Formats: sequence, structure tokens, C-alpha cells
Amino acid sequence: MDAGKWKRVIRDTATRPPGLSGVEFKFYGGNWPKLPNFADLPADRSGVMSTTKLDLTPLGIVGTAQRLFDLRAGQVMSHDASPRMQGRPFTITAEVTATAPDGVILAQGGRVAGYAIYLEEGRLIFATRINHKLTTAVSAQNFPLNQPVTITAQLRRDAIMELTVNGQPVAQGAGASLLPSQPRDGLSVGKDVDVRVGPYKNENPFQGTIKRIRLQLEGGGVVYTGRLHTAAGRHEFNLNTSYAARLKIDGRAYIDKLDPKAPNQQRAALQLPAGPHFFQLEFAQLDPTQGGSQANDFSLTWSGPSIADPTLTAAPPADTQTWVRDDTATPGPGLLTWNGSFLPHTVKTIDADKVFYNNTSISRANVSIVLLQKLTVPKARTLNGSPPGVLLQSGDFVEGKVTAMNKDTITVESILIGRKTYMRLIEAVALVFNRPSRPMPGTRFSMRDGSRFVSTRHEFREGNIHLIQPPFRGRVLPFNEISEITTGTLSNLLQEASAHWDAHTIAGQKFLARRETINAGIIRQHNDLIQTHVNAAKRAAQATGELPALAKFETEAKNAEQTLRTKRDALRGQVSQLQNTYNQTKNALTTARNNLDTECERANSALQQHNAALTSQAQATLTSHALALQNDLTATWSQNISKNELDHSRTTEVRATTARDIARKTLAHSQNILHPARSESSKAQGSESNSLANKRAKLQELDNKHRAFLASQEQTGLALMGAASSGQRILQIRISRTRAMDELAQLKISLEQAEQKIKTAEQAAMAAATSVQKIVNSTHAARNEHTAASTALAQAQKTSDEASLIVDLIGGGELDRQITQSTTRQQAMEKAAKAADTSLNDARRLWT
Repeated sequence: MDAGKWKRVIRDTATRPPGLSGVEFKFYGGNWPKLPNFADLPADRSGVMSTTKLDLTPLGIVGTAQRLFDLRAGQVMSHDASPRMQGRPFTITAEVTATAPDGVILAQGGRVAGYAIYLEEGRLIFATRINHKLTTAVSAQNFPLNQPVTITAQLRRDAIMELTVNGQPVAQGAGASLLPSQPRDGLSVGKDVDVRVGPYKNENPFQGTIKRIRLQLEGGGVVYTGRLHTAAGRHEFNLNTSYAARLKIDGRAYIDKLDPKAPNQQRAALQLPAGPHFFQLEFAQLDPTQGGSQANDFSLTWSGPSIADPTLTAAPPADTQTWVRDDTATPGPGLLTWNGSFLPHTVKTIDADKVFYNNTSISRANVSIVLLQKLTVPKARTLNGSPPGVLLQSGDFVEGKVTAMNKDTITVESILIGRKTYMRLIEAVALVFNRPSRPMPGTRFSMRDGSRFVSTRHEFREGNIHLIQPPFRGRVLPFNEISEITTGTLSNLLQEASAHWDAHTIAGQKFLARRETINAGIIRQHNDLIQTHVNAAKRAAQATGELPALAKFETEAKNAEQTLRTKRDALRGQVSQLQNTYNQTKNALTTARNNLDTECERANSALQQHNAALTSQAQATLTSHALALQNDLTATWSQNISKNELDHSRTTEVRATTARDIARKTLAHSQNILHPARSESSKAQGSESNSLANKRAKLQELDNKHRAFLASQEQTGLALMGAASSGQRILQIRISRTRAMDELAQLKISLEQAEQKIKTAEQAAMAAATSVQKIVNSTHAARNEHTAASTALAQAQKTSDEASLIVDLIGGGELDRQITQSTTRQQAMEKAAKAADTSLNDARRLWT
């Protein structure tokens, strides 16, 4: 075979139906006047299609390809109708007049992903929210109010956020990245509906006027590459698009629509041999005003031999991801030799001389790197050009010599760390034995099992490839197992990963590293958990060492506890005895109190019986005497006053004296009843003498006051009786009767007060006040009697005038003398009444 006549040959002997396979893409962001040469541009994203159909989702177009939006104040757009912001730089231009320092100008998205332009406390803010994290660019100056202002907010391809006001930059900041996903919530102008993007609490409506607002997404282009499987014969391709596009088959352009204004329908026909062919389709948005949708503006069909499905494109369902990141550098575990060859076999063990895999071995001198798992592009870049050592799951690289590996562990030795063991796959993911060679000219034979053999000297004989140079000298490659042959300056897998990384912009590199970043966070958490487990194991070991001492302490504590329990039980017995004694004492006290209550009830009953008898007897006696007195007075007034006055006066005096004696006898009888009651009370109080001592003292004081009051009443009555004359005795009898009734009432009140004093000492003051009020009432009654006496005297004088004729017959001189004496005695009676008032006041002071 003459290698100089070909560079890359695809051999596919397997029978495949016509169509696409292995489609990859690269996305490029930018605004171009014409279709660019994408090979000269760094990519912003790259991926592998998960279907055999082409679509525009890698371009960020789902449903619509519109990238220029002229919005109006108050406009609200749903999620499906909103601009497709995923991975797209954008520029927002607005002309507004603000009348207040707060309010949202434009917002799209919510708490997970989105962006917003708003005023807060007079400052203009441009905010993006990516994976819940809010990043802001805040103007340093206050926003001009009540005047037209032009605002520009831009999120560039390098994730830099910029703000300008009237053409002057006011804020710039580094954003986390472009929006990695389409915001879930829609777009709103002049407020933030649904879930908020910014930290404001409500919709935060803009106050003022929004004259014009335009959102422009940066243009983009995508390049699809893959294999097109065909049968031999003539094939025709039909491309229908309103955008710039180019179709290449096996490196040759058959459709080249450079001008988007050219006719949408573009056709090409060509003869193709059977087998796989290199397929490439370029697509770009050049005119920002163009809209449309994939269903109407992106369609590629073909016709030819054995084609069952004529469509090569399809519009996927909304929110369907039809591709994955192209961030994988190695297909899986294996070993990489110094010349760039790759064997996709799991290495079992390693010793000082050989590397063992797949029931065979290879010299360590020929092995550059051993891969224990599939590597991402960022991890592969770490290995490219690294010295001997170990690559860890965390992305860290530890330099040292790998001395051994078995199915579980890897041993590394170095001057810095000494000898250290790592867990296979859990900690270590790759081993470096020797630095791989730089890219070098040669031929690479890609096998169907994933092996890649690089050779500078080989022979083709007997239908096979014979390798005649190390590291695989003597290896025979069956020609029918070869899927691809490539010649030229060849790179190994790690070098290809580095080149793939370098072919991306900063935003594209962040895109490639996203999965690795997430994995690194998970690994850190895993390592933290492992460290926590190790620390816990150490603490457990320490606790195990302390266990004998703790066991001894536990035994001592149990003994001490038993001793305390014994003491506690003894104390419980003492407490039980004290409790019994207390209960007995309490029962005895209760019995004594019950007996006291019984005796008090008996005394109270006797006192009530006495009061009832006393009241009945006194009332009957006084009533009879009052009737007799009234009859006598009536008889006296109706008869001859001169003849019978003296006799009736004497009779009335005798009766008054008798009433007084009866009152005194009644008082003495009540005192005789009161003394046994007091004796019974003193006997009942014997068991609680201490608690009732104050009560007895108060009762004794009450009795003394009662005796003093009776004595004063008696003196007052005697004074009134001594001052009465024959002409005034009728009035004095009436006064004496009133006094006797008052004394009986006072006696009853005193007995009731004595009963209340026995029951409760706290009611003594109230009883005394009641008694004083009774005395005041008696005083008022005495005054009323005095007034009645004066009225009777006046009536008597009138009667004397009417009987003047009778006086003349018996000698009026005697009657004149009696009248004079009656007047004198009336004056003495008034003095006695005043003395009675004084005595009542003294009695009141004694009660208080």
C-alpha cells in the first residue's frame, strides 16, 4: 500500500442501512456578514448527537430561530414563546424614563436560571442567576430620574456583564457563565411576574415610561460531522433553509448557500460508492431579523438506492435534549504506550517489570499511562506531559514511582510522601509510568474493538498488517478487523483531548468542564465523608482503649449506686414513719376541729333558742305594758285631769319601775345564759387554745364594752326617772319604755355579736360596726321620743286651758303650781336628754 496517496481511509465491512451515524457537532457564537470558515474559529460548545437525525437544538433553537425581539411595556411571554437564552450571549437596549428609584425594567426566568435589569434604591442593576446563584453588575452612580435615558446591558461570550447609560459605561462584572439552560419561567417587561429573578419581594413594577426595549441574541453557527452510510448509486440531496448553509460529502462542498437571501431550495446530485462517507453540514444565522422555525426553515432530505427514510433532519419535541457534551477523552480503561498506541483492556496487576492485562503482559518500559476508568477532557489534560505519578479522583496529581498494583490498591513511593497506598478507582484513576512521546508521523490502525496501533514500519502480506517495530513488534492485525487507517502526524488520546480543549473558547471550556466540576464537588463530599469515617474509627479505637478504665469506673459507680439505694431505702422507711405520725396527728387535729365545730353548733343553737325566748317574752311584756300605759293615758285624758292626774301618774311610775325591773331581770337572765355559752366555748377551745386566744380576748373586750354601755344606760334612765315630776311621769314612762326596748335590742345584738366572735375572730370588727350603727339608730329613736314628749306636753297645756273652769271651782292656785313644776321638770328632762346623747357618744367611742 502506498501511504503517500491517502491520509484517512474508513473501512466498514459491516452492512448498515443508509443514513447517518456517529454525528457530532460544534457550536460557534458570533455575528458574521457571511458564512465563516468555522475551522478557523474556536467553538463555544461541542457534543455528540444521541439520535441519527439532525436538529437545531445545539444552536439553542427549539421551536423558533428568532434572535431579535422588540418588546413593549407590560408584555408577558410564556416559557415556550420566550427567547432561547441557553448558552447565548445577548444584548438588551432600552429607552426609559424613570420616576421612582425602584422597579424592574425586564426580567426572564426565576430562582434557578434567568436574568433581570432593574432599579434598586436609585442604582441600575444587571443581574444573572445561574444554578440559584445571583451575580450582579451595579452602577456606581444614581440613575437619572424624570428624564429619557438609554440603557444597554450585555452578557458577552466570555461571561462578562456590562452596563452603559447614555453610551457611558457604568458597571462591569464577571458573570459565572452564559445561561447553561433555558429559564423555566417566561419573560415580562416592566415587572417580574411568577418566580422572581432578583432579591426584591414582589413583582416590583417599574414606575415611569418604557418607550422601547430590544433584546438581541448573538448569532450562531453549528457544524455537524458524521458518517453517511450509502448504497452504491446516484444520490440527490435537497436542503430547504432560509439561513446560510453548506453541505460537504467526503470533504467536497455540493451545496454552498452563502447568501441567506438566495432561494431556500438547494439541490445537489452525485454518485456515491457503497459504504461510509464523511458527512459535514454547516448552518449559520447571519441576519438578526430573520425568524422562522426549524420545521419551516431547516430541512434536509435525500433520495437514492435502498433509502427507506428520506429525512436526515427532524424537529424534536419541546424541552428534549438530543445531544450530550463531547467531554470524554478516553473510551474507558486501558493502557497507553509511549508511541501513542492504545489498548482498551483493564490492567490487572503491575510489578517491577511488567504490566499484566487480558491474560498477557507488556513491558513497563513500553507503557506510558495506565487508565483505570474513562477520563473526561479536563482530567486527560492533567495527564498530558505529566511526570510519573498517580491521578486522583479529585483531579489532584501526586508525583512518585508506582511500585505495585493489585485488584484493590496502588502503592506509590516518593521522597516527599514516602510510601503511600491508594484505593483503586475509589481514589486513583490513572497511573503515569513514562512521559508519552510528542505527536510524530506514522500510521494509525483503528480496530473494531477500540484498539489503536501506531506504527512507522509495517508490512501488508497475506491479507494482514504485520507490525515490525516496538512496542508491538511481531503483532499481526487482521485486515478485516481494521475500521480506519489514518496517516500523518498523529496524536495520542491525551494530546487529542488537549487539542479539543484548546479548540474551544473560555465559555466552551467551562462548558466542557461542567460535568467535571460537578464530579469534583461530589468527590470532595465523598472524601469528607471518608475522612469523617476515619476520624470516627480513630475515636472508636480510642474509646476501645479507654473501655477497661470505663468498665472499672462503671463497676465502682454501680457499687456506689447500690450503697445510695440502701441509704435511700432506709430514708424511705423513716419518711414512711414520719408520714404515719403526720397522718395520725392530722386525723387527731381534724377530730378536734370537728368536735369544736359540734360544740360551737350546740352553743349557737342554745343562743338562738335563748334569743327567741328572750325576744318573745320581752316583746309580750312590753306590748302588754304599752297597751296598759296607752289605756291609762287615754283614761287620764278623758277624765278630770285635776282629780285623777296624780293617781295615774303614780300608777304609771310604778308600772315603769316594774318594766325597768323586768328589763333588768331579763338582762340578768341573758347574762346567766351567756355565761354557760362562754363556758362551753372555753371548753371547746381547750384543744386549740393557742389559735383561739385572740378570739377569747376580743370576746372579753366586747363583754366589757357591753357592760359599760348598760351601766351608762341605767344611769341615764335613773337620771330621767329622778327628774320626772308628777306632771311629767307619763312622758317619762314612755321614754323608759323606749329605753327598755332599746336595751333589749342591744342585748340581742350583743348576744349575736358574741356568737359571731366565737365562730370567727375576723368578723369582730364588722359586728362591732353593726352594734355602733344600732346605737346610732337608738339615739335617733330617743330624739324622736323627746319630740313626741314635747308634743304631748303642748297637748297637756292645751287641755289645762280647756279645763280652766274646773280649776276655778277647786281653787286654781294648786293647778298653777303644778303647771309651773311641770315646766321646770320639762327643762330638766331636756338636760337629761342631752346627757343621754353624751352617754351614747361615749358608748360609741368605747365600741370603736
